[in-house]
Amino acid sequence: MPYWWQIATSSAAGALITLIGVFVGAALTGRTQRRLWNRTKQIDSCATILAEATRISHALAAKWRRGTPIEWVTWNQALAAVWLIGEPEVVEKALSIDKTFWIQNDRVNRGEITDDATMVSTGRTVLSETRSRHEPRETAENEQTL
Repeated sequence: MPYWWQIATSSAAGALITLIGVFVGAALTGRTQRRLWNRTKQIDSCATILAEATRISHALAAKWRRGTPIEWVTWNQALAAVWLIGEPEVVEKALSIDKTFWIQNDRVNRGEITDDATMVSTGRTVLSETRSRHEPRETAENEQTL
């Protein structure tokens, strides 16, 4: 084999290996970036749903006390975002919170809520719905083991 042929073959092989490395790196980086983007969006939508849940809880209390109407648009937008990109467990929790809000809203509309304690129970229900099943619960049993 002539000398120039060896140089051309080794140069072509080096260029081919470099190109393969570039394509593999681009594919891996793109996949990682998509995963990071999705995770960031999930975290943002969870933060939004919690903020909106707090706002709706206060709005329900204001509706009960003063008859102030509730603005549901931002809650529904936050709920839609969770439905689109949330993990199934998060979506299930968000739907449970939504159900609690609509039940309480109906109770306020029918005049079934008569005192602050009943209204406060809504906030406690929402908080218990947002707890992860992996999160340890505060119980006397847990305190004894510590």
